[in-house]
Amino acid sequence: SNWGSGFTGAATLKEVSGPSLNGWTLTFDFPHRITTIWDAVLVSRVGNRYTLRNAAWNAQLAPGSSVRFGFNADPGGVVTPPSNVTLK
Repeated sequence: SNWGSGFTGAATLKEVSGPSLNGWTLTFDFPHRITTIWDAVLVSRVGNRYTLRNAAWNAQLAPGSSVRFGFNADPGGVVTPPSNVTLK
C-alpha cells in the first residue's frame, strides 16, 4: 500500500536449510525510514542499516517454516527494496 508520503510493506523470512533458529536477527540496508513495525522488533537503525529481531511469539524458525512481519515507512512514491540482507 503506497499513499505517496508513505507506504505499508511486509516481509516473509523463510529458513530453507540448516539448523532451527530459536531467536532470529535480520539486518539489511533500506533507504526508507521505518516508522511503525509489527511482528518484529526494531533493534537499531544506523544510517540506512537496520537490525530487527523476532517478537516474543515468533522466535522459532525451523527449516521449511516462515515468519512474516509488516511495517509502515516513508517516504512513499518509488519504493526501493532492501539490500545486503542477512538472517541469523
